[in-house]
Amino acid sequence: MKTQLVGGIATPANAVKIIGEEIRVINKPTNPSLPRNFEKALRIISQGGTIIGYYGYGKTLIAVLASLILSFVGRRSLMIDVSKLRELQIKSDSEAINVKVGEITPILVQAMKNLDDDTLSNIIRWFSKYVPEDIKGSHVRTATENVPKKNVVRFREDLQRFLDKQISFKKSFSLVQVINTIKSNLELDFLMLDEFERIRVSYEYFKYESLSAVLEEIFRIADEKASGVSLFLPLTIHNILDIETKSRLEPIYTLNMSVKEGAEFAENFAKFYSKFKFGDKRRFDEFMSFFKEYRISYRVPRLLVSMVAEAIETSYEDLIKSRLAIAYIVSEKLIRRVTDLYARARRILLRTILLVSMWLEQSFVCEISSDLINRAYRILSSYLLEALREYNITTDETQTIIEQVLNELSDMGLQKVRNILIRAHLIESFGDRYYPSTDFILSLKRITSKESPMGERLRTIIYQRIGKDLDEFLLEVGVSEWQ
Repeated sequence: MKTQLVGGIATPANAVKIIGEEIRVINKPTNPSLPRNFEKALRIISQGGTIIGYYGYGKTLIAVLASLILSFVGRRSLMIDVSKLRELQIKSDSEAINVKVGEITPILVQAMKNLDDDTLSNIIRWFSKYVPEDIKGSHVRTATENVPKKNVVRFREDLQRFLDKQISFKKSFSLVQVINTIKSNLELDFLMLDEFERIRVSYEYFKYESLSAVLEEIFRIADEKASGVSLFLPLTIHNILDIETKSRLEPIYTLNMSVKEGAEFAENFAKFYSKFKFGDKRRFDEFMSFFKEYRISYRVPRLLVSMVAEAIETSYEDLIKSRLAIAYIVSEKLIRRVTDLYARARRILLRTILLVSMWLEQSFVCEISSDLINRAYRILSSYLLEALREYNITTDETQTIIEQVLNELSDMGLQKVRNILIRAHLIESFGDRYYPSTDFILSLKRITSKESPMGERLRTIIYQRIGKDLDEFLLEVGVSEWQ
């Protein structure tokens, strides 16, 4: 198997395929939190509740798996992209809208295209055991240790016919009216609503006047949706909802990636991926050692897989240096009108430390602890100067200044660096914990947005100098969900 396939896990549709392969090779998914999240999510789905979680925790993945497994055990279920529904409404030239079911669930369609019968059988066999007996349908398909291939083939054919069905709704309908019409007309037991974040971050495109209007739409859906309709929301939406809306979204389950499961994930991960012929086992072992040393977060397994694939094709040093170079360039663009070279370098490095901290945790809402700052500084002090030389980002003069600033930060004691970050308004406190500040994230969003000239220039600069995509880095620091 080629490494390229491993890197292809960066979408939920591809993740389903990889999980099927993991079950085939090591008899379970590599991520030990997945079965717990799946089982608890099923109970919430059956009650028409809400699944919430950080970016990368697997909301869409859970929705795809639930659609497949619940349908297989006799409960007709569907996950849909609500942003697609809204888009169909605003782009339609006529009052009557007629589309195939598959058009409003593109990720499920792609997942089915990616799965051959054997991999689909692995998925069904392994996950169906987590469906509570009281949720299963009265005419349950046989789900044994070895799911008969004829059952899988028949299930695929039935599902494809279902996805090819036509559904109709009106342009003038409210979003919740469309949702309830779909559930009723398709005679669904469970309907899962995903991709609200696309509407939130691009509300003007979806013809909402403001973010408040989007939140009002979510309230209407929560208040008026039919029974058996569940929502999948990112924490970036749930956290800004009012109490009244949150109460209508109950029951709620928050997807959880326990740090305690990290060692098991790393072990499973190594067992699975070392089965493939990466060409150089030493590089694989090297990266896993680096992974353990710097404790890169287990928060987003699919991103970790992509990083491992990249590291094995090059080296883990190259992986680190490319990320440091991108973080430095982005940090440099965040600094304006500072002419003194030393002061400028200091401000750039403070922002680089923060970005690297976010990269280590794969989240822009990570807690900025002294330990995290220490890990980020260790990476900077070990690799930053080499990365900047390799990518011709700085001159000899600025390299010398950067080295001086790194030494200064080390000499003053890294526990004090957090205080400097606070005074610079780069992080802010919530109780006794510290997180990247709203000001910093807003600035980061502004300069990296695809809609801004600066964002386009940044993409060009980074690709030309480093040969990497800025969007991949933004995924790895958790910013893309928020944008």
